[in-house]
Amino acid sequence: MGWSGGTYTKGNAGSGGWVGDAGLGIGIEASRHDTQDNDFATGINNCLTKDGQNTPTANLGMGGYKHTGVGNASAADQYMALGQLLDASKAVQTSGTAPNYTVTLSPAPTTYFDGMIVAVKCHSTFTGSSQATINVNGLGAKNIRIRINDGSGSRNVYPYEMLASVGYLLQYDGSQFYLLNPQGGFALDTANKTWVTGGTQPNYTVDIYPAPASYTEGLTFTIKPHQDLTSATPTINVNGLGAKELRTIRYSTTSRLLETYEISNRGYYTISYNSAGDYFEVHNPTFGSRLKSFTATIGSTSGTIVITSQDSRYIFLNGSTVYVEYSLLLNLSGSPSSDISVSLPFSASLTSANKIFGPMYINAAAGESNWLGFPFLMPSGTAIQFYRPNTSDSWQIDTNFLINAWGIYEIA
Repeated sequence: MGWSGGTYTKGNAGSGGWVGDAGLGIGIEASRHDTQDNDFATGINNCLTKDGQNTPTANLGMGGYKHTGVGNASAADQYMALGQLLDASKAVQTSGTAPNYTVTLSPAPTTYFDGMIVAVKCHSTFTGSSQATINVNGLGAKNIRIRINDGSGSRNVYPYEMLASVGYLLQYDGSQFYLLNPQGGFALDTANKTWVTGGTQPNYTVDIYPAPASYTEGLTFTIKPHQDLTSATPTINVNGLGAKELRTIRYSTTSRLLETYEISNRGYYTISYNSAGDYFEVHNPTFGSRLKSFTATIGSTSGTIVITSQDSRYIFLNGSTVYVEYSLLLNLSGSPSSDISVSLPFSASLTSANKIFGPMYINAAAGESNWLGFPFLMPSGTAIQFYRPNTSDSWQIDTNFLINAWGIYEIA
């Protein structure tokens, strides 16, 4: 009869076994003995061997008991011990050379599959601009990407979005891995970031992220120069795309090259690419790094004016204001009766909104008796007018006529 309902019953159990047979006068008969032995064989064959020679033929219930002392699973068709499961929940340390990471999982996967999630702990920080990859158990390197929030696609990992000794989850979609929990901060709006330049002035270089594939109209970012601009014809090369001039449209109807000290290593500057002119425009150059000398010209509609000597200087204070000072020694003859005009140190398209602030004066040379008071300086075209105190007056003829004047000039 063998096993029945989980209980083994020998063949002559109904007669009380061999003792029962003897009491009934039944001898040891071959047929009964074979039946008993066959029951033993059937019962034994329904047992699991401890050395694994046979296998179950149906589901096995444990009755609330456990398998103990089990080894760790090493294949997909083996169940895991609790300790192994806890170990598997830990992020596995990567190796390789960034941006090409490798990782070895245990149990080892035999293939990549859609939805596969891998927990890794980076051994080194991702700092470059190249495509990051990961190779799991030698199954082949796969790109690591980040999904763009608006659903428009994916992008490469930005520098410092994977840090050393930090755990990350990677999910496979059938062709590449997606980083599910990039390090926060770096992937925020990069327009709000400042990039430190390299190179040797006036030829600056800079690497920004995400790295542009080409120069496009309106490409805008902020730089912090590592060196003062002290030489002419400055350029900047962004991510190796080629050097472009650094220009500005301040105080001019057209763009001009930056002058020395208009960017310094103490400042932060927003620049934009102008595709029509093929240059980068600096929106907020630092004016005022030093007083600059210039040669003023002077004129009047009447009389004769000759500049004997001069020391004229200017300094840019900010994006719309310039300080100008004049020291001109003139030879006036012919009693000029019109206002005297003195050129500005830059070319500007002036409007009525432009104005001069601050005291300024004109006086005769030392030892002379004539004092002309406080005439006004007003913009006119690209020059400043020295107006007569009274329109009926004329400038006095003087071979040593000294103009000392200063003012703060604002461009609207």
